[in-house]
Amino acid sequence: MLLLNMRNRWNKGIVFGCSTTALVCSLFIQAPATARAAASSSDGVSFDAPAGILVDASSGQILWAKNENDQRSPASTTKLMTLYLAEQAIQSGKFKKTDIVPVTPEAYQLTAQGDSSSGWLDPKEKIDLDTMLKLICVPSGNDAAEAVAQFLAGDDIQFVKEMNDAAAKMGLTNTHYLDAHGLTDDPAHHTSAKDLAILARDLITTFPDILTYTSMQSVEIQDDFRKSQNLKPFQNTNELLGKYPGMDGLKTGFTDQAGYCLVATAKRDNMRLISVELGAATNSLRQSESTKLLDYGFANYQEQKVVSAGEIADKTAAVDKGAAVAIPVVAAHDVSVALQKGSAAPTKNDVFVPVTAPVKAGQKVGELQVMQNGQVIAYTDLLAQKADDKASWISLFFRSVFGGIASLFHKL
Repeated sequence: MLLLNMRNRWNKGIVFGCSTTALVCSLFIQAPATARAAASSSDGVSFDAPAGILVDASSGQILWAKNENDQRSPASTTKLMTLYLAEQAIQSGKFKKTDIVPVTPEAYQLTAQGDSSSGWLDPKEKIDLDTMLKLICVPSGNDAAEAVAQFLAGDDIQFVKEMNDAAAKMGLTNTHYLDAHGLTDDPAHHTSAKDLAILARDLITTFPDILTYTSMQSVEIQDDFRKSQNLKPFQNTNELLGKYPGMDGLKTGFTDQAGYCLVATAKRDNMRLISVELGAATNSLRQSESTKLLDYGFANYQEQKVVSAGEIADKTAAVDKGAAVAIPVVAAHDVSVALQKGSAAPTKNDVFVPVTAPVKAGQKVGELQVMQNGQVIAYTDLLAQKADDKASWISLFFRSVFGGIASLFHKL
């Protein structure tokens, strides 16, 4: 299957030379086509929700999909982006998990509504950012998401701008946000199953500690105010936790317009899958459809490591005007893929870009592609194993002369 998202990876300072064929150019310059526009009977999945997708978290391969690019109301799956920006702010050192997050009037208003998911916040409380994240992940607190958004960005408008900026950087082409919690049932507040899968994969890959929060089946806040109110522990809105083997997240969502939604992730052995289900008519259907997708993935695919970080590629990279002419290259990262059980082993393909000396050790000079059935199913950068200085002028002169003579004999 095709990759979940390439994010124009070759546009970051690397351009193909004129000698590269148009076929190869089109492979990387354009975003890949969707792996499957809709589910087919051969998938063995009878999926009744309006839209969904199943991906391998390691490689980003799309294993199954239905209407994955349809724009739909995200409801509280919106909070995945709020969590992403919160984790990003913590990792950058700008904020700490021990920081106290004020309960703003806007956040308290969402608590007072009483008709939506809430962390039952009160302005009298002093709740830290760590606890707020728990209230977003477990009871899906809209008030907690609002408080965190205003704390991180200063106001709603700025935070929503940061959400949309992050979505653009991730390549979420069918996503646009109007709030940090997902209560806004407005056509301008939308996403797609595929975009949510990309976001979920980025979130758990970049900030794996988020799974500590999303896997909690319940959470109880012990402070004097809450004891006085006799508030019970919050239960996770993801009712598959503790029931579906290996599940440890990720986020539910519901509004009248969005229907019942679930972005789920589960890990068994060495394979982690991400499923997205949007628009189910009932909570029970949300759970059953998500279970179907994950069951399909675990039953039909297995994770296999095909490339190790530091592995020397079969080919060397040509260096224009380099002293060594060609240099060995290594894979930048481990690469694992989800292979359909009983299928042929994947192949590896080294693709290089024109490189001119001097070359630094560790410089990106190409890409190692993992191929199956003529498609790129995973990839990693190829890096120069060692430096290569520019050849002396006399070496370049004789190289040019002998090259010309060799070309002449070849023509004769």
